[in-house]
Amino acid sequence: MRKTTLLVIALLVVVAAGPALSQTQGPVFPPPGGVTWSLTGDMGTWPYATLSFSNFDLSQSDDLWWTSVDTGYPSLSPVRMTLDGGIDEAGEYLTYDTTSPVSSGVARWFGVTDWNCPVSGFTGWRNVSTRFTLTFTPSTNLLVGASQGVSAPYVHMVDGSFSVKLEAAGYCSTGPPSYQQWRPINEFPQWAGNTGDTMTHHFGGFYYTDPEPSADDSPEPATWVLLACTGGLAALRRRRRA
Repeated sequence: MRKTTLLVIALLVVVAAGPALSQTQGPVFPPPGGVTWSLTGDMGTWPYATLSFSNFDLSQSDDLWWTSVDTGYPSLSPVRMTLDGGIDEAGEYLTYDTTSPVSSGVARWFGVTDWNCPVSGFTGWRNVSTRFTLTFTPSTNLLVGASQGVSAPYVHMVDGSFSVKLEAAGYCSTGPPSYQQWRPINEFPQWAGNTGDTMTHHFGGFYYTDPEPSADDSPEPATWVLLACTGGLAALRRRRRA
């Protein structure tokens, strides 16, 4: 009888499936794990306002960022300023200043609004340039959003407590001389009964990635046995028992 020799070569390959890459989540408020926050002062009145955050639970996320964003309407500008009683014109949704380097720890937004000036000799409607400035402490955690995979012009990388100074200012080149310079927006006078026409809104929120899974959460490795034999290759998959 003719004998046929079957050559079998077994190659053991251990394949450990790694965790899927975390996807950026958000914007949300509060962040995963919660936060303690406080606001002191007024954004439109000297010496302006300070927004402070503390008591983060950083174990609830892998990366965590804070930025200016309207969590309900992320596509809209998160900074809005007006002197005419309504956020109803394009310039009253401020635009981020891309020339402001994040390395300085400062972010700025610019816009324009209408002002019905009540000052004698200058009465009537005038255009007022608006500026909103955020100054971060610490300053070194401010980054370009795109570099972090976040759809925002800038983000503050959260690694602990931080604070942000918020300043809303205006400038009227055709108004009274004392208003032809940047000054707190609430210092622009209004006609009697119209003091509510001055409004400043700033929205903020968090983006994050989920925490990396622990070793116990990783998928069970699988062993693949490749059999090289006459007629081709066969693959067998064995589950490793605990």
